[in-house]
Order: sequence, then C-alpha cells, then structure tokens
Amino acid sequence: METFRQWLYLGPGNMQLETVEKVEPGEGMVRLKVMAMSICGSDLAAYKTGNYRMKPPLVVGHEFCGIVDALGPKVTKFQVGQRVTVNPVLRCGKCYHCKENRPNMCPHRHNTGTTVFAGRWDGGLREYTYMPEFSLVPLPDSLSFLQGALVEPTAVCLHAASAGHISQEVSATVVGAGAIGLLVTNCLKALGVKQVICTDIVNSRLDRAKEWGADAVVNSAKEDPVAAVQRLTSDREGTDRVILCTDVDKTFIQGLEMCRMGGSVVLVGHIRSNVTFQPEIILRNGLSILSSVTFLPEHFYSALRLIEQHQVDPTKLITSVVPFAQARDAFDLLCDPNNKEIKIMIKIHDEW
Repeated sequence: METFRQWLYLGPGNMQLETVEKVEPGEGMVRLKVMAMSICGSDLAAYKTGNYRMKPPLVVGHEFCGIVDALGPKVTKFQVGQRVTVNPVLRCGKCYHCKENRPNMCPHRHNTGTTVFAGRWDGGLREYTYMPEFSLVPLPDSLSFLQGALVEPTAVCLHAASAGHISQEVSATVVGAGAIGLLVTNCLKALGVKQVICTDIVNSRLDRAKEWGADAVVNSAKEDPVAAVQRLTSDREGTDRVILCTDVDKTFIQGLEMCRMGGSVVLVGHIRSNVTFQPEIILRNGLSILSSVTFLPEHFYSALRLIEQHQVDPTKLITSVVPFAQARDAFDLLCDPNNKEIKIMIKIHDEW
C-alpha cells in the first residue's frame, strides 16, 4: 500500500502530521503531487483562534500548485507530469450564479481547504491531493512553482483592484499594507491607476508598499489617515476609490471619509465587528459600497498573464521558504505578534 503525509488541522494551535493511503483518483478527478503551498491569512486565522470556515479535522491550504500525478476516468485535458496551478473555487456549474459566470457566488461550491458551503474539501498542505479536472490551469514553463502557488492570491487582489475601476480613474487608497494590500497595490499600478496611497500602522510595511508602487504612504498610527489622504489628493476631496484590506472596524468609516464624492469603497478584509455610522454620508456623497469575494474565472487567467508578463510579481511577498516537515513551525512563527514575516511558502517536495 502506497502512502503519503499530510498536516491535519485539529483545532486552534493543533496540527498533526499523519500518514494516509495514496488512492487512485475518481472520475473527472486528478491526483496532484503538491509542490508548493503558501500560507494564507485565513489558514492562519483558523490555526490561531478557530474559524467558522474551517471546522476540524481538515487539511488547510488553497494557494498551491503541483504536478499531475495520476488521471481519473474521463479526464482528457491533462497529462501525467504536467505542471499546473489550482483554482480552488469548485463551483457546482448548474446554479444561477454559475450560469451567469459568477462561480464565486455559487452557494453549492466547495472552497478548497475549507468546510463552508458544500462542505469539507481538503487543501494543499499534503504531499498529494485530489482535485477536479476543471480546477486545474496549466502552469507555463516560464513560471516557477513559487509563482504558480501565488496565482490564486494574485487573482483575489486583481479582482479587488478591478472592483469599481473606471478608465478615467486617477487615484486609489489601499488601507492595510499586509500581503493582500501590497498585492492590490501592485495590481492597481498594473491597471494604470496613476496615484496609489497606502495606509498602515507599521512602517516596515509602508516601506514595502513604496517598493510595490505606492506613490505615497500614511502611517495611520501617527497621523489622521483621512486628513492625510485628502491632503495628498489634488483637489483635497480624497481618492476615487478606497480599498479596505484589513479587518479593523474603524477603517470602514475612515474609508467612507477618504473617498471623493461619487467614488467607491471596496471591502476586501473581513470586518466582523459591528460598525456604527450614519448611512447619510453614502447618500450625500454619492458613494458606492462594493465587496470583492474571491475572484471570477477571468481574473485567475488574467493574474497568470500578469505574472508571466512581469507586470505583477507576487513572489516579492515571500519572506521565507520552509520544508514540508516544518509546516507547523511556520504556523507557530506566524502566530508570534513580533514576527516579521509577510508570506511563508511551504516547499512540499524537493525537486523544484
């Protein structure tokens, strides 16, 4: 009997390495030899305190890529040995939203590495995993496994950067310069936004934001971010869009105030706290409130092209690469509030 190893999430702070049987893929399924997996903030949130989206036991991880290892019956589009990346949004393909090309809204979907909607679907923190053929996207030979594992978060950020984007847009503010905020900044510049302002409370993150194309940065712990954004725009009205890439509740109200009249506020971060504000500000200023949920299929392919064309480089997020056997140590490190990591990549197999 052939076996492989996987890290099984069993609850906050509890992840165990176990050995499971290596079985043949079912109809329409592909067995994937996972080469690289990136730790997402949602994976970390579950490990820190628990997460309603990830009920144990579960193999987490939705940012990964690999090599096709075996084909199930009726798989026709891929070959054993082919390098692929993974679109982890596993739509049903039959509902209203799927037919309208909005699989990110499919209420019957599986989200790889989570237990929401249609239920558990184990993710990429394992040596081999099983995915439907339709979820795989060929990885060009010019791209590394590091790049392949980061197509998914790039698609998330491109979707956010595209939400409400208009051709004559001049300026945007990105609130939060973590991994998502930095990548959104990069995507905004790729879309041609002339002025991008980033706000955060950590100077080292703001320094990185400059490296990623931010034209101005604001430390919101040291100055009023609303006044700063208004000061930095030519007419002192604020920016055309504000993209919230943080879960800090007060940033929602600040975002409304940073946005110029007729502009848009885009929610990306999961603000779960109650927020008290006067909706009249939305009406008075003609604001649009938008949300950015995962991504659409076209954004996944566009993200792949942007990476291939060197317009977006998500690998700049990577601060450490650790071997598979040390994956739990990587999660523990990220739980340390004093850690300096932005993105940790798990090297599942050695033959890169």
